[in-house]
Amino acid sequence: MAPENILLRLPSFIAAAIVAARSDGVATIPARLAQVIAGPLGLATFKPFVPLPSIEITQYWHERYHRDPGHRWLRSVCFDLFGRSRR
Repeated sequence: MAPENILLRLPSFIAAAIVAARSDGVATIPARLAQVIAGPLGLATFKPFVPLPSIEITQYWHERYHRDPGHRWLRSVCFDLFGRSRR
């Protein structure tokens, strides 16, 4: 896409979807997120016409929380949602 066709660059996929819902723009967001929020925002979804790079998601935490049960649970939930094992 040519730079003159880009309306906004946003740090949040949800913010991008909200802008698309309130304008004539198109947002490029992860498919699973699009499936969840398209209906409530009144958006239509479609696969992009060009291949897009994959999104890398990484977890970081301080060593003191490595064995914390709540933190371990949250990390496992995030991994289950976004980890390679789900693809």
